[in-house]
Amino acid sequence: MLLLPLLLMGSLKAQKGEFQFGFKAAPNIGWIKPISEGYEGDGITTGFSWGFVAEYNFSPNYGLSTGFTVTSNNGKLKYPYAEDTLMGTMYRKYHIKSIELPLILKMKTKEIGYFVYYGLIGLGTSFNLSAKATDDFHVQSPASFNVTHEPDIKSRINFFRESLIIGIGAQYNISSTTHFFGGITFNNGFTNILKGKNTVNKAISEKAISNYLELNVGILF
Repeated sequence: MLLLPLLLMGSLKAQKGEFQFGFKAAPNIGWIKPISEGYEGDGITTGFSWGFVAEYNFSPNYGLSTGFTVTSNNGKLKYPYAEDTLMGTMYRKYHIKSIELPLILKMKTKEIGYFVYYGLIGLGTSFNLSAKATDDFHVQSPASFNVTHEPDIKSRINFFRESLIIGIGAQYNISSTTHFFGGITFNNGFTNILKGKNTVNKAISEKAISNYLELNVGILF
């Protein structure tokens, strides 16, 4: 009877430090790269992410990182647009909120002073939660004037987004099990985020990929 508690304590000791959990916050800059003919990127926008982090360290230098992140993934496009009898150019700023489930390989150095440096590579799967736009419609025909409005465009955004995640960073060891971390991550989308047809030329399907660069800060326990 005494042997079982000793074995359980030994098992818990062996597993101590393999799993870590924490939180992160990440301001980002995002842009959209169009694929459709006649569509152009129109600059970068800012966004913000926050989420829960879970890591499994299967060796001193390698681990798997996952969790969930709520992300504002924004960007801008300009393209030919028609509405009723009006024709011109649409300047659209996208405000897309999604939840991402990443699966990342984390490669770490040995501790150097109080710091551990790491590199990341993995995949992210995102699910669209909401999508709005800030539209600036520059009408050229039948007369020149501008129309602005803020429509809900969730129905024009694909529900799934897949991406490649790469990054670098460092952890500061506060104690044997608690770390502050900070780093830079590039989230490179490779699936089309748009759906629907161009309103000027119905033969053109709307296609684009979204990318963002974020600064991650957080804590692991």
